[in-house]
Amino acid sequence: MQIINGKWVDQYEDPIDERTSYKLVNLGKQVQSIYGRDNITYDRLKLVHLLTSLTEKDERNLSRILEEGLLDKVI
Repeated sequence: MQIINGKWVDQYEDPIDERTSYKLVNLGKQVQSIYGRDNITYDRLKLVHLLTSLTEKDERNLSRILEEGLLDKVI
């Protein structure tokens, strides 16, 4: 999910509606459980969405990148 032209859309850029809003609600709950109710930002929504979309291999690779401080080298 992402925001395009000020509106939430799914991976196919279709607007979020009553059939797909549960995905946005679940994402909000995940972010809230990590950051708290008053600390929800678009970047945090995006980050949690991306993290939950990773494959197991991608999770391992990202974990290694973070643990070894390689992110600073990439940036």
